[in-house]
Amino acid sequence: MQEAMRGPIFRTIFSFGYEIALVVFLAPTLSVILEKPMYIMGGVALLFGLIVIPLNYLYNLIFDQQLQRLNKPLYQRSFGLRLFHAVLYEVIILIIAMPMVMHFLNFSFAQALILNLSIAAVVPVYTIFVNWAFDAY
Repeated sequence: MQEAMRGPIFRTIFSFGYEIALVVFLAPTLSVILEKPMYIMGGVALLFGLIVIPLNYLYNLIFDQQLQRLNKPLYQRSFGLRLFHAVLYEVIILIIAMPMVMHFLNFSFAQALILNLSIAAVVPVYTIFVNWAFDAY
């Protein structure tokens, strides 16, 4: 018997919670590291959050649909599958973030790439733990 997928309310709460917590952590942290005013980093983080919340919802929905199609468990995922899920999401986010970082922070391509890769090195760990927590619920 296949597990039932999470409903839209649960997915919406997850998407908002995941992205808001990440923005609350990243905006002040990056403001200090990059020596940029908080209103700039907060604005970029807010704009980015508005873009990625629906993306997060759709990404997780499509990922779960593919797991069901492959007859794989939805919530008892191996560490390798969780890592793949988190890294794939970060690759998608990286593609979206590059032009935003370059434009709003006035960064070169190389600077934006270094910043995004640095963030992408940390966020999958956060993603794995958040998903494990939600999957246990």
